[in-house]
Amino acid sequence: MVHKNTFLKKCLGMITPALIVAMSTVTVFAQEADTVDIDEQPPSLVRGTGESFGEDCFDYYTFNSVSLGLSADLDTILAGSPFVVSGTITNENTYPLVDGQVYAKVFRKVTDEEFGAQGNDLVAFFKVEDNVVLAGKKSRALTASWNTPYYATPGDYQMVFFVTTGKRFNHLGLSFTDDIVGYPVDFSVTQDGELRALRASKNNVTLNEEPYYFAASYGNFQIGTDSAVKTSWTPSKKQSRSILTKIEP
Repeated sequence: MVHKNTFLKKCLGMITPALIVAMSTVTVFAQEADTVDIDEQPPSLVRGTGESFGEDCFDYYTFNSVSLGLSADLDTILAGSPFVVSGTITNENTYPLVDGQVYAKVFRKVTDEEFGAQGNDLVAFFKVEDNVVLAGKKSRALTASWNTPYYATPGDYQMVFFVTTGKRFNHLGLSFTDDIVGYPVDFSVTQDGELRALRASKNNVTLNEEPYYFAASYGNFQIGTDSAVKTSWTPSKKQSRSILTKIEP
């Protein structure tokens, strides 16, 4: 998060005085290590490496520091039709975003009782834009479109957005979980004629034969090993699908 040249210049500028005062400061830290008041320490000392001259990315990074302003022309659509939202994306930071990604998830809302440790029903997860570059304190246009499946279950839905850089640093919401979401846009889906709903049940998802929870803690497994993900589909509960996944280093 810290500009490399600036960080190196600061480090080099601190080496000489650090060597001069090293002998006098080591004793102080050793004697007072058990009585340090964390609330009075600078962020770089508390959250960084522990070195008094260190810098920390949270000195420069603020969660949810990218904002969206999106809306849709239609708030109710027929299953099989596209749902389109448009508006702006704004970088609230003073520094530019580079190698940015905008993701979207589409949820079908469930009752509070159903929400539990699973969250709303996840219907779609897709990348809206990649390689986003946006200067600090600047905005630009953003459009996203999702083709509603013809078999989508009627009900209330929500399209939520996430922004990352480097495909891992979160600037809006947490794309890897279903309960800490970014910017939401609500809409409804209806069907014309015979009900054609097809739905995967989150409550029946297992990872390596253990229950998987989409809005709680995550299971662990070794990188490079095969992992079996299973679920069931409704209306035909007898049908099942298994997906073999492998996480590469």
